[in-house]
Amino acid sequence: LSGYRSDWLEIKRIKQASEYLGYSHQEFSVEDVGWSLLKPIKDYKKDSVIVNRLGLMSQVNYLQPMLSFNRYELFNNPSVTTICDNKALTTACFESAKIQTTPTIWIPITNHPRLRVKTIRKSIINNIESHFDYPVVIKPTGGGRGWKVTFIKNREELDKYLYDDKRILANPWGLYVQKYKSHIADIRVVVGKKKGSPLEIFGALFRIPLKEHMVANTSQGNPSVKFEISDKIRSLSYNMCQSVLDGATLLDN
Repeated sequence: LSGYRSDWLEIKRIKQASEYLGYSHQEFSVEDVGWSLLKPIKDYKKDSVIVNRLGLMSQVNYLQPMLSFNRYELFNNPSVTTICDNKALTTACFESAKIQTTPTIWIPITNHPRLRVKTIRKSIINNIESHFDYPVVIKPTGGGRGWKVTFIKNREELDKYLYDDKRILANPWGLYVQKYKSHIADIRVVVGKKKGSPLEIFGALFRIPLKEHMVANTSQGNPSVKFEISDKIRSLSYNMCQSVLDGATLLDN
């Protein structure tokens, strides 16, 4: 378990949930696993491992199968992380459970040597404009910590977004585009369960974007405070979590 100082409240909530469920846990960083040739993973005790805040979700997604292969018990199983690492898969889980979401499209990116980059950009722009009017919010489908989550007001800004950073079009997961809806903050709810028991909520954080910021991630320096959720948010959180668990079951099968 490794995190930036700005994430300490989120990490604290997950540790509390783990202890409540009766798990012991060890703390280690991504560097520990990265140096596994010098210090093999098998040297760690097999009590329970929480994999969280190792960096980008894609890093967590890469490490979890390694830990599972060595018979560690994880707070999230790899299939759950696979879904949460892919915004399109997460949205698909919500839609299959008939949970209303912001209008969204997923745009796969085809990088073929015979396709010019300008042609790819034009295709993406036409796709987005055929579904939404501006403004929109665009983000890489696989990513984390608010990387490249951007508010786009017009075609010129969209073309610049696709042109300025070559990593955008090199992203194998594609792009996730949403109709813009104004908001003042987002809520992170920690949900878990014991085997054979119903889901439980262990706490929630109210994450507040700084002035003129689209992204509320604490890793971007935004503040967060403990938050008492309403019955409506509690019910929605259970339904969202269950939809991801159902999706993970499909992946495992």
